[in-house]
Amino acid sequence: AIMTIIMFGGKRGSLQPREVAAPGSDITLSCSLSKNLNLNNLVVNWQRGESEVVHSYYHGRDQLERQSVVYKGRTHLFEDQLTVGNASLRLSDVQPSDQGPYTCDVTDEQGSTQEKLQLLVAAPYDEPRISIQATCDGFVVTFSASQGFPQPEVVWKGVMGSTNTTMELDSKGLYELESEVTLRLNSTLTQLSLLVYRENIKGGQTFILMYILIESHFVKAELQYIIHKVQHNTMGVAHHNTRWSYVQCLAKVFGPLELCDLLTHFRLQT
Repeated sequence: AIMTIIMFGGKRGSLQPREVAAPGSDITLSCSLSKNLNLNNLVVNWQRGESEVVHSYYHGRDQLERQSVVYKGRTHLFEDQLTVGNASLRLSDVQPSDQGPYTCDVTDEQGSTQEKLQLLVAAPYDEPRISIQATCDGFVVTFSASQGFPQPEVVWKGVMGSTNTTMELDSKGLYELESEVTLRLNSTLTQLSLLVYRENIKGGQTFILMYILIESHFVKAELQYIIHKVQHNTMGVAHHNTRWSYVQCLAKVFGPLELCDLLTHFRLQT
């Protein structure tokens, strides 16, 4: 059986609201006040971090002279809703570099109000795929997933064997991930697991993107499926000798008792 947990985690105890957006998407950063606002005396300032200007509004219109160049053409306020206290910011075409803390400062004749939030740029990976392929020296377990962000760390646990991981960005700025481990099955192997995670070095946080546990009986079931295909000549192999070599290969690697009769059957035919 395969157990998969997909989640995004954050620093515990944080009281700041958090918005999550995928690369290339649009998002509204919320800033709502429970009062009506007078546009003539209204100042709205959005900034990222300590001083990076994201969007400014005063004197009844947008004031973007000091706006950071990375936000040019990607921000706007809902001006028709400012009078009812909605100072939320629409951010278009979200970039990985947009991640971080945002502050909304609203000032009018009644005083100043400040709201803070965190923007996390991330996208959950789609349903992972697991395949198992027999070789003459062992077997290869391949994990693949796509449409995710950010780039994760991938660790195979509980096994000794060579691993190979590739990650590529697609046209949407999301990652295509494939990782494989080459193993020799032995009596001590009961399960293997794969941890896909992301470290937030600055915040000292670990975001677990995926955890996959592969039980030994899943491997056995996959092998039985391969054996069934060999038995019924559906492997696309033309000659008995080749099929016999393939089954010998399986026996050398796994040695399950279910192969005994099958080996005898092919031996008589070759």
